[in-house]
Amino acid sequence: MYFLWDCTVPGEEYTPWTNARYGLELTFDTTNILPSVRFIDEIFHPNINRFYSMTLRCKNIVGNPHGIKDILRSIQRLLSQPDLSEATNWKAGQMFVSNQNLYDSQTRLLARQLASKEEEGTNRNS
Repeated sequence: MYFLWDCTVPGEEYTPWTNARYGLELTFDTTNILPSVRFIDEIFHPNINRFYSMTLRCKNIVGNPHGIKDILRSIQRLLSQPDLSEATNWKAGQMFVSNQNLYDSQTRLLARQLASKEEEGTNRNS
């Protein structure tokens, strides 16, 4: 048995992730403590693979690993503070380590594109 939740995580203030909201799906499976995570939109991050999936580990959760609020806050924190020991996107991990400015500019560009896409959708619905 499993449950699928659609969620949104805002980018943390004062980080390259600011001004965008990241849609994701959390799949809760009764056999696992933590949900599997898949982002809806394109995202460039050391801990997110080419299928936009992220594997959460208990060590990444600040607070209660069973609490949705703590899980979402931990995902938000992990966006701006990647766990390089768990990198699944080699290119993003290498860029994060070797050229932080380039990584941040790539992240800001995707955040701006996502924010403008959201704004277009809001304007269309008005």
